[in-house]
Amino acid sequence: MLIRLYLLCVATLLLTIFTHKVFAETTTFQTVLPDLSVEVAPASPALGKVPEVAGVSASATPMVDKRRAQVPAPLQPWVDWALYGEKELDCPYQYNSQQRACRWPSRLQLELGDNGGSFSQEWQVFAESQVRLPGDQNNWPQQVQTADGEKLLVEKKGEFPHVTLPAGKHTLSGKFLWQKLPKALRITPQSGLIDLQVNGREIKNPSFNAQHQLWLTQGKTEAVKEDNLDIQVFRKIIDSHPIQVVTSIKLRVSGKQRNAVLAPVLLEGSIPLSVKSALPARVNGKQQLQLQLRPGEWTIEVTGRDKADRTEFMLPVSKEPWPQQEVWVFESDSQMRQAEVEGVNSIDPNQTRLPAAWKSLPAYLMAPEDTLALRVIQRGVAQTKKSQLRLNREMWLDFDGKGYTVNDHVSGLLVQQSRLNVLPMLELGRVRINEQAQFITRETADGAAGVEIRNEQVNLKAESRYSGSRSQPPVNGWQHDLQRVETTLHLPPGWFLFSSSGTDNLPNSWVQDWSLLDLFLVLIIALAVGYLYGWRWGVFSLLALALIWHQKGSPHFIWLNLLAVVALLRVLPEGCFKQWLGYYRWLS
Repeated sequence: MLIRLYLLCVATLLLTIFTHKVFAETTTFQTVLPDLSVEVAPASPALGKVPEVAGVSASATPMVDKRRAQVPAPLQPWVDWALYGEKELDCPYQYNSQQRACRWPSRLQLELGDNGGSFSQEWQVFAESQVRLPGDQNNWPQQVQTADGEKLLVEKKGEFPHVTLPAGKHTLSGKFLWQKLPKALRITPQSGLIDLQVNGREIKNPSFNAQHQLWLTQGKTEAVKEDNLDIQVFRKIIDSHPIQVVTSIKLRVSGKQRNAVLAPVLLEGSIPLSVKSALPARVNGKQQLQLQLRPGEWTIEVTGRDKADRTEFMLPVSKEPWPQQEVWVFESDSQMRQAEVEGVNSIDPNQTRLPAAWKSLPAYLMAPEDTLALRVIQRGVAQTKKSQLRLNREMWLDFDGKGYTVNDHVSGLLVQQSRLNVLPMLELGRVRINEQAQFITRETADGAAGVEIRNEQVNLKAESRYSGSRSQPPVNGWQHDLQRVETTLHLPPGWFLFSSSGTDNLPNSWVQDWSLLDLFLVLIIALAVGYLYGWRWGVFSLLALALIWHQKGSPHFIWLNLLAVVALLRVLPEGCFKQWLGYYRWLS
């Protein structure tokens, strides 16, 4: 029974991982298709406070169904269970790949009068969701239904009416009832184009306020503005692999709301990656930018990538109202290659309307038939920087003296290398980079153990064992030159450092602790002992003093005092002074 339960849990876990991976790849995969359609969610019609949102084409449902079909047959009955609570997986990503757009509205049609009115709007829903209707708690929509006559329950969410719709395309309609035409009507910020009729009169240029209220009354002296569209185009060529081109389009729109198709939005040989716009927009299969225009000033940003590694870019052939001249900037990547721009005239970026973040880059004026060429000077990183690594090491000697435990901290800059190996004398046990544990691997050529380094700035901590010569531990131990090495040696009880050579400082070792005065005193004391007690005791005292002279609390000058007393006792005649000198010897 336990085995079956265990197998069921394992199968459930694998299904969950598989389905999440399958549906997470749905819209990401579309970004590399040549015929990719890129769309953005319609933004608020309120001027001045328009959130920038964008997304990919609403063509994810067939891909989702296809992914569902890839689930193995034995796991098919568990798909709905594994995806419970994850209904947004059926929705396409927005441009930042962090949010999904599950509801997409189209044109909102409003026919209003003094005693009421009606509305109609089409919605594309990718997962069961609540969609907001026009109106609020003071102007509540009535008789809301779908195109096939199905009545819908209108729920209050916050201050606004909502209905719940399953996945699919829906056309919603409803009515308003009031005794007097209100001055304004709340609408959803996602609504793009709006057709408004008030008492049978078409309002060509509806007005909105910051609260997304649609004004239903207009002044009699309102002037009818002529449809006009002014376009300025700026492009940024990013020297990456592959090369990316960001096109910034600044629009100045006047007149009524309308649809527009702009081309060419991408350079020849490019495919779209994302669109960032406050207006409803998409890039169709012909790489044309389709927009729903509203009066005002707008900025649209389209990002594309080059299909091939080209080094020449031409201004596309365009028609009105697309401008005949554009301003381009070039953003180089010194980590990949060194390149220069040729064939075009440079201009002062501060004298243009380039985006503020682009004005620090070199700018060029592009006219018809101009070609911007990239001359590659050097590929890879120029040899302007050198590796500068520092090693802080701590070593602990075993109690039996047969080996060391080594703790290394390597920090600094590592240039043009992606790996750090240790010498065969060290046995790596644990390695962390930026406090993250790393896999220890071996190279196939020489079998050297080490770790992969992903960043130039190195912050590596390693623990290892050294079982070689106790008296000659490694200074480095890594297969890389180091700028500085600091080693701290920890000795167990009963051990002391005899000597150290080849270091910049003078550590506290037995040899380095001796001074000229120490040598003179030890020799004087040993000679005195040898003269008084014999040369055997002199040699013994020399060895004993050499061993204990630098021990903490060991006597130094008292030996001279005792030897002087002993020598006087041997030569003084019997008497009171000799007797008192004997007492002094025992007291000392």
